[in-house]
Amino acid sequence: MAMVKVPKGSLFIRRGERTNTMYMLAEGSVRQKTLYETVTLPAGSTIGIEECVTGQYQNDYIALEDCVLYPLSYSGTSDLERLLRNQPKYGEVLLYTAVRDAGYWLNRYDKIREMAKRYEAKAAEFYQQYQEFCKVNGMEEETYSEISSRTVVDSRLRIGRWEVEYYNSLYHLGTKALADYYGDNYGVLAGQILYAGRAMASAVEAVDAWSKRLQETLEAYMNPQGNDMFALYFGLEREVANSGGQWEEIHARTQELIDFIRKSGRLDVQMVEERLREYEQYDFTGALSASAQMQEDNEAAEDCLTQILHYAGKTTEEMEQIRSKVEEFRGMSEDASGSDHGRKLSRELSNMFYEVYQKVFLRSVQEGGLTKVLKAFLYFGFMDTGTAGEENAEELYRLAGKISVCQSVHVYTIYDWLKSIYEGKNEPSRNEFDLDYTGYLAEQRRMGKIRVEQIEEMKRDQWAKTVFEMENMFVTTNRATHGRISGFCPILSSRDMIQSGTKMLVTAKRIEDAINAVRQIDYSLFFREVGFSDPAHGINSEQIQKEVLPDVILMPNVGSRAMMWQETAGVKRDTSARFVLPIMTIYSLEDMILETCGRFRWEMCRKIQGMRWNDITEKSLTSEYCDYLQFYRKNRDLTAEVKEKLRNALVKSKNNFREVFVMDYVNWIKFESNGSYRLNRVARDIIFRYCPFARSYREALAVNPIYQDMIQRFQILRDKKRKLVEGFGTRYEKNGGEMTIELQENLTFYSM
Repeated sequence: MAMVKVPKGSLFIRRGERTNTMYMLAEGSVRQKTLYETVTLPAGSTIGIEECVTGQYQNDYIALEDCVLYPLSYSGTSDLERLLRNQPKYGEVLLYTAVRDAGYWLNRYDKIREMAKRYEAKAAEFYQQYQEFCKVNGMEEETYSEISSRTVVDSRLRIGRWEVEYYNSLYHLGTKALADYYGDNYGVLAGQILYAGRAMASAVEAVDAWSKRLQETLEAYMNPQGNDMFALYFGLEREVANSGGQWEEIHARTQELIDFIRKSGRLDVQMVEERLREYEQYDFTGALSASAQMQEDNEAAEDCLTQILHYAGKTTEEMEQIRSKVEEFRGMSEDASGSDHGRKLSRELSNMFYEVYQKVFLRSVQEGGLTKVLKAFLYFGFMDTGTAGEENAEELYRLAGKISVCQSVHVYTIYDWLKSIYEGKNEPSRNEFDLDYTGYLAEQRRMGKIRVEQIEEMKRDQWAKTVFEMENMFVTTNRATHGRISGFCPILSSRDMIQSGTKMLVTAKRIEDAINAVRQIDYSLFFREVGFSDPAHGINSEQIQKEVLPDVILMPNVGSRAMMWQETAGVKRDTSARFVLPIMTIYSLEDMILETCGRFRWEMCRKIQGMRWNDITEKSLTSEYCDYLQFYRKNRDLTAEVKEKLRNALVKSKNNFREVFVMDYVNWIKFESNGSYRLNRVARDIIFRYCPFARSYREALAVNPIYQDMIQRFQILRDKKRKLVEGFGTRYEKNGGEMTIELQENLTFYSM
C-alpha cells in the first residue's frame, strides 16, 4: 500500500467527487467540511467510510497540516472483505473509527435538531409578542413570510434514539473488545463497518438538513436583506415612538431579541453589528427629521424598475423612455411578440437590459449593498413587478435572499461568474466565433480597431475582460438557453413563470446530482490525460488520468435548453469545461445534463484530436463515428431496417454527426447500461470502447452475450494498463518520489 503525502492547506477531496478510495490518516490532521458543519479529524482516523455507502464524497477534506495517508481502494463490498482478509490489522482500526465517527454524527444530530427546535419556538414567541404589540397600539402588522418558508426536513432523515445509544455503547466497549468479538468473521466485520458508514452518512445528511433549517431560522431573526424579525420590531418601535405612543415596553422586548441574536454565535458578526448600529443610534425620544421621513417615503414610493434604472445611473428622461417600452412589452400578446414590431421591440429592450446589467454589475462590485430588487434583477432578469407579476416578484425576492442554494465550487449564477472574471479568478470564455480573449484582441488589432500598444494593457484590464464576457458568452447563451431564439427578451415576464419559482429553481445540488448520475455509469466522462513530470526522481514525462469536473453557469432566465459552451477553459487540458443552464426550468434537468455530457464527450475528443478529429486513420470516438455515419449504406453489419433508422436520424439532426451521437449517447446511458437494447451493434461497439460502463455495470452485463466479448477485451487491455501504471508507481517511489493524490487517482482509475 503506497503512502500518499498531502501538504498543509490542500483541499485533497472535494464534495461530489466519486468515491473510489478510503484513506487511513497516519500523520497530521484533516478538516472535514459538510455543507454546514466542520469537524477536525485527528491521526488514526479513516476518511471515506461513510462515502463508500453513498458512492460519492459527501464532504470536503482539507489538510490542516502536512499529512500522510494510506489509500485503500474501494469499489464494492467485496473489496473491503478482501482487504480485511489480506490485512487483518486494518479491520480493528476501520471498525473502531467507523463506530466512533458514527456515534459523533448521531450525537451531533441530536444537538442540532434540539437547537433548531428551540430557536423556532423562540421565534414563534417573539412573533406572537409582535402581533400583540401591533394590536395594542393599533398598528398594522407587517407580513412575515420567512418563518413559513423554512426548509422542511425530510421524514426519511429522522434518526431513532436507539441508534445513538447503540453506537455510543459500541464505542465504549473499546477497540480490543470489538476486535475480539468479530475475530476472523471478515464478511460480518465488513458488513458492520459499512453499516456504521451508512449510519454516519444518514446522520451527516440529517445534520446538514437541520443545520440548514437552523440557519434559516436564525436568518429569520436577522439577515442582510432586512426582511426579518429585527426589522419588524425596529419598525414598530419607531412607528409607535413617532406617533407619541408608549414604546418603552417594545424597546425592552427588542433588547431581548438583540441579546438572543448576539448569543446565537452562528450569524455573521459584521452583518449583525452593521444592522444594529442604526438601531442603537436612533433617537426614539424625538420625531423623525423631515429629511429622513422624506427619504423613507421616497424609497417606499420608488418602484422596482425605477430603482434598478436609478442604480444604473439613468436620467429621468431615459427612465421614461424605457418605462414606455417596458409597458408596451407588458401589454403585448404572445402572438404579437412574434411580429416584426414585436421582434424589434424585443431587440431594443434586450440592448437596454444588457446595458443596464453592465452598469448595475459594475456599481455593485465597487460599492456593494444590493437590495432585494437589485439581486432579483442580477440573478433572475427581473425588472418590473407589472411584467413579472406581484406574487412572482415576492417569490423572487425570497429566492434571491437564499441564492446560496444555486452556488457551489463548480456552480455559479451569472452574477457570480462575471464577478469571478472581474476579480481575476476565471478567464473569459471564447466567443461565438471560437476566439478567446487574447485571440479577440489580436483580431481587433488586425482590423485596425486597437493599436499594438493597447493589447498588453487590455490583457490586464479585468473590466474589459468582464465586458467581453457580457457581450459575448452572456448575451448568446442567455438567448440560447431560454429556448426561444426569435423574439427573445431577457426581461423576466409572467409568461415565463409557468410554475412557482421555487419549483423551477435549478439548485447546485440538483445539478451535481444529475452530473453524478451520469458519472456513475460513464465513469471516465471527465477524466483526461495530462502530463506529469518530476525529473529529479527519474520521470521526464508521463501521461496520467485526471478528473476535471465542469463549471456550470446559470443564466438569468426561465429556459428549456442547456449548452456545452467550452470543453476546456483554456489551452490546457486540465481546465474545467463550461456548461450553461437556465436558472429556472420546467424541463427535465437530468435529460438536459445528459445531452450536454454527450456533446462534451464529442467536443473533448475533437479538441484532443485536433485537425485529425474525423480522420479514420487516427482512431478516436469522433473519427470512427464519422466513418460509421458517412458510409453506413455500405456497412454489411447493418440491416436494411437499421440503415433506414440511421437515415431518419441524420435527417432529423440535419446531417449533424455530433447530434446523432448525442442521441445514441443518451440511449447508451439511459437504457443500454441496464441491458435494454437501443443501439445497433456497430454504434454499441464504438461507444463501449470510448465511453465504457463503470465496473459495477460491466459486472452486471458480463453474462449478457451481446456485451460479453466487448467486456472481456476491455478487461484484458485494462489489466495490462494497470500493471504498467503500478510499475511506474513502484519505480517512482524507488527513485525517491512521493505518491500524491493525483498519482493515486491515476492508479485507481484503472480499477473503476
